[in-house]
Amino acid sequence: MRTVADGSVIVAFLLGEGSGEERDAMLGEVHAPASVDVEVTQTLRGLLRADRIDLATADLGRIELADLPIRRHPDAALAATAPGSFVTSARPTTASTQRSPKAWMRR
Repeated sequence: MRTVADGSVIVAFLLGEGSGEERDAMLGEVHAPASVDVEVTQTLRGLLRADRIDLATADLGRIELADLPIRRHPDAALAATAPGSFVTSARPTTASTQRSPKAWMRR
């Protein structure tokens, strides 16, 4: 099963939280934007600063993030297909010609 994960799901997984379904999904084929590493690291830093996790947990999360078999996709591809993006076209866009927000996954 293919899963598109955002930073919140990955942080929950690294901290042993989240639903069983989310944990199971993280053990399958996981795709994420390339910026997910920065997003997860900043979230761990925020949790550390708020005293919600300790330094050892934050460091372990950062290390384990690097070991997760996540297929990272360039952010530019995501931005170009996002609904409401600033990408313009010379021709009118209709529902039938709009690209799915997850079109980058099918390449």
